[in-house]
Amino acid sequence: MPEWSAPAVDWNDVEESPGQVKVTTLHWRCSETDGEFTASSYGTTPDDQNRVYTKPALEAVPESVLIGWIMQSLGDAEVARIDQALLDDIAQQQNPTR
Repeated sequence: MPEWSAPAVDWNDVEESPGQVKVTTLHWRCSETDGEFTASSYGTTPDDQNRVYTKPALEAVPESVLIGWIMQSLGDAEVARIDQALLDDIAQQQNPTR
């Protein structure tokens, strides 16, 4: 099963609320390893949930929560497509058809 991570979060200051930031973009990486074969994909997805935090509170959000936000934003079908693409890449590396 591919492994998901959340390497970065982009945010903007909330002008009307000093000290507050609004999440704008979630960065993600999905990777799979099978022995000596590896595959990975990196992307971003917009966060349209209007999440507002103080910067220290946002930095304290656990990665597991960020991954949940990413998967919610991408949707089940896109998450499944990304996972399958990595598994297909590994299979191609293990059994090249060229």
